Amino acid sequence: MARILVVEDELILALTIEEILRDEGHVVVGPVARPGEALALIEAQQIDAALLDVRLRHGDVVYPAADALVERAIPFAFMTAYAADGIDARYAEHEVLHKPFTDRDVKRVLRGILPVVQ
Repeated sequence: MARILVVEDELILALTIEEILRDEGHVVVGPVARPGEALALIEAQQIDAALLDVRLRHGDVVYPAADALVERAIPFAFMTAYAADGIDARYAEHEVLHKPFTDRDVKRVLRGILPVVQ
């Protein structure tokens, strides 16, 4: 069981991801929709991994949260409806979950990031 931070600004998608993660036996931290909320949780909570929507509402991007996770060596994957080359090159080694995705896609990405914590 891992504690997984979810940063997603689309409520229905966030709830769907939360359900998938819980069905897999994980604890969901969040979900949250703003980078500042994610940073607060990273500071205050134990987090084993994260799923991060790249582009959020109000022109926000999730990179401040990604940087905080990198600093703490916490594995994460990005979620995006855009091409992978739209993600800042400094995160090239991170998994990308392309929207729309299936339950199977989420589970595959989790297998890719969770061996570090299990």
